[in-house]
Amino acid sequence: MASADLDLASGTGPGGQERLLGARTTLLVWLPIAAITALHYGISHELDWAHDVLRRMYYLPIVAAAFRHGLLGGLAAALLTSLVYLPHAFAIGQHHHDPAGGLEKALEILLYNAIGATAGYLAELERRRRRELQAALGEQRRLVAQLVQAGRLSALGEVVAGIAHEIKNPLHALAGTAEIIDPLIPIDADERRLWEIHRKEIARLSRICERFLSFARPGPSELVPLDLRRVAERLVELIQAEAGQKQIRLILDVSADPVTVRA
Repeated sequence: MASADLDLASGTGPGGQERLLGARTTLLVWLPIAAITALHYGISHELDWAHDVLRRMYYLPIVAAAFRHGLLGGLAAALLTSLVYLPHAFAIGQHHHDPAGGLEKALEILLYNAIGATAGYLAELERRRRRELQAALGEQRRLVAQLVQAGRLSALGEVVAGIAHEIKNPLHALAGTAEIIDPLIPIDADERRLWEIHRKEIARLSRICERFLSFARPGPSELVPLDLRRVAERLVELIQAEAGQKQIRLILDVSADPVTVRA
């Protein structure tokens, strides 16, 4: 409660929002009410037109409070106006009373509160609509960003598919040539080990291209048993070349038992 009172007096609330006793509200609402009231009490009751003007000038700060603080602000300004105007309105017999008729002054006070409540309610509706529009705009921006990102990924997928396709063509030729040359290299020859490495690397490049193509042009999703150890091994194959360029040594440490999931 003490914190709320402090916020009210300091003019700021949570998030920095101005409260009822903020500097701008004081300037636009409370000081005008005080000034109008002082003029009301100070002007002679013989100047009917001046009292009529001043009585209607109260609506300005009431509406200002309603637009700044919603229903609470409108009712607070209307209530304060009613309280400070009542002694002047019905102090019959005193020199500084409002010369208007009693019914007219009673209706005026009633209108102060009706206008304050109505304007405050409409202001809160407008603020709520503005918040909803801002939320909708934020969601729209998020969806646009997602669409832009999806477009970029789609373009990247097409580029990857094109590169992988171009690489696969010479790989097919290399694989076919390797099949022809393979019988010509004796099993016990010194070159055999290097030749096996050559064939394995061609097969690895072919698998990598297939994975890039499946990433760029995914087919229908289907849940199948999947050993996560094989996923880790394929991931190492995909990033091993880049890791080697950056002087990073990859160590794959997986369980001896299958780690199967449906994915």
